[in-house]
Amino acid sequence: MEPPASPASKPYILIVEDDSTTVSVYKGILQSFGGRFRLKCFTDARKALYFLEEEIKCQHTVFAILLDIHMPHLNAWQFLDIIQRFKEFSHAPPLVWLCSADSSSYTFKKSLEQAYVDRFVQKPLEWHHLKEFSEKVFQISPSPPLEKLQKINQASSKTLFRLMKFS
Repeated sequence: MEPPASPASKPYILIVEDDSTTVSVYKGILQSFGGRFRLKCFTDARKALYFLEEEIKCQHTVFAILLDIHMPHLNAWQFLDIIQRFKEFSHAPPLVWLCSADSSSYTFKKSLEQAYVDRFVQKPLEWHHLKEFSEKVFQISPSPPLEKLQKINQASSKTLFRLMKFS
């Protein structure tokens, strides 16, 4: 059995999403899959870029990014253009999933044409999307019982629906 990785050696998963409620839901679900990674959340893509630059300088690993397409100040297309210039990612590119409520064919097609983008997922992301995301990155299964996580997902989806309905 392997000893647990120290917190500083665990890779990062970044959530870059401007809606704080959505960030909380994604964070809670991803944390329930186990502690094999460090989770960092940003509601401003510019702060996420600054974080990436600093962590790369420290030679920390960024395995994956959940990235909202329509962000204020810096959208996903601009964000991806910038990180493509990080020479460190040419050897170990992050897995990027783009997320948007916009499901137009243009958005879908443009998403898959971007470097590092593995998948486009229409919002709201559900438990099974985040499970697939974590498994793809780490080949892990959730630590809590499946039924408990499904209840969390159902409650989160209902909350998101209510928030979206009245916003």
